[in-house]
Order: sequence, then C-alpha cells, then structure tokens
Amino acid sequence: MYSNVGKEEKWDGPYLLRELNIKDPWGNDFVYKYPHQCHVRLGTFSLYSVGSNGVDECMSGDDIFIEP
Repeated sequence: MYSNVGKEEKWDGPYLLRELNIKDPWGNDFVYKYPHQCHVRLGTFSLYSVGSNGVDECMSGDDIFIEP
C-alpha cells in the first residue's frame, strides 16, 4: 500500500500517505495474501489476523477473518 514491494507493473501508488504499522490485538502483523492462497477464490485476496497463538494457519484454527 505504501511501496511497490513486488515491483508490479500496474502498481499506481502509494495508496497511503505514510507507512502504517498496524498490529492485531496480540501484537502480530496482519496477513495479506494476493492472490488468495488459503481457499480457491481466483482473483481475490485474504486479509486476516493469525490470532492469539501467532501461527498462520491459513484462516483456520484461531485465525480471525471475515468471509467476503
């Protein structure tokens, strides 16, 4: 959102005025994956918290997410 990390050709940012370091309630970084890698949904992304155990369980276990 702030810098073109993947050096994507169509990136037209920055989309935020400054880099944000937003954490979930347990102090973990949020997980952003594109394309969506946890379930078969082509062309979508996933954004979720790894939950209290801090382990990325790909939107299962105690991971916290909202289904689109």
